[in-house]
Amino acid sequence: MSGRVTVSGGAVLLLGVLIFVLRPAELAALLLAAAAHEVGHLAALLLLRGRVRGVAFTVSGPVIRCDVPPRAAARCLAALAGPAAGIGLFWALRARYPLAAELSLLLSGVNLLPVLPLDGGRVLQAALEGLCGARSSLGALEALGFFVPVALMALGLCAVRVGYGLSVVAFGAWLLLLQPESLVNPAGMM
Repeated sequence: MSGRVTVSGGAVLLLGVLIFVLRPAELAALLLAAAAHEVGHLAALLLLRGRVRGVAFTVSGPVIRCDVPPRAAARCLAALAGPAAGIGLFWALRARYPLAAELSLLLSGVNLLPVLPLDGGRVLQAALEGLCGARSSLGALEALGFFVPVALMALGLCAVRVGYGLSVVAFGAWLLLLQPESLVNPAGMM
């Protein structure tokens, strides 16, 4: 790994929002879950002999800059390693630190949604490219990148009507805003 770390203004904004919204114990639990997730990706990339160029902290969270493995199966494994590490953290911490365990499980589940830049989107991208080519897969990824966040926002609005907060609406909107960036450069990030 070349050791290059970059921090965007969006990452500072995201951290500021998290500090404002979460209690210190919740923030610590979330940061632990995110770190385990990224370590899972990093370990898989190194085992698959992928070249890691650095880490960028962005508005979408930490992103490993890398040369992704050329084989679709290897890209799927690298993408699934993050959620797998999060699930492992859940099992390791569920008795002693349930808040971190639950946030880790939630982060893993959310990351499996089939939308770029999430891990589920990267798995779907690799699978579709193997089946129908990179150009054809882009249309499906664009459609899912629109419909899944809009469905989440609609579900969130329904939840608001019955007394739940706006978190699902906000997550759907955030995911929708990330789409143009992730479709421009979907490769080279984990």
